[in-house]
Amino acid sequence: MDGSKHVAGIVTERRPTDVFWCGVFVVFLLAMVGICGFSVVKGDIQRLIAPQDASRRFCGIDEAVKDKKNVYWTMSLPLDTFGADETARAIYSSAVCVKECPKQNK
Repeated sequence: MDGSKHVAGIVTERRPTDVFWCGVFVVFLLAMVGICGFSVVKGDIQRLIAPQDASRRFCGIDEAVKDKKNVYWTMSLPLDTFGADETARAIYSSAVCVKECPKQNK
């Protein structure tokens, strides 16, 4: 066989067989930790989660809309009147940064 000792069909002397791939995995994990650390230090999480208006200004972050933290979509057409690409464009082009979401009239 392969030179390992067997007792009742069980290998008793074991050794690692994928040391190289274990090293590759450790290098990968260290790279992921490095990328994550760089992102936390240099990145701006608020720009990732903040809404944008039609002028691509970040609501609550950019100077022109600093006091307006919410986004309101003014589009009132049924979405099934557009194709998939046009729907996304129509929705995005109707976005406006607002201080407070409008109340619905009852």
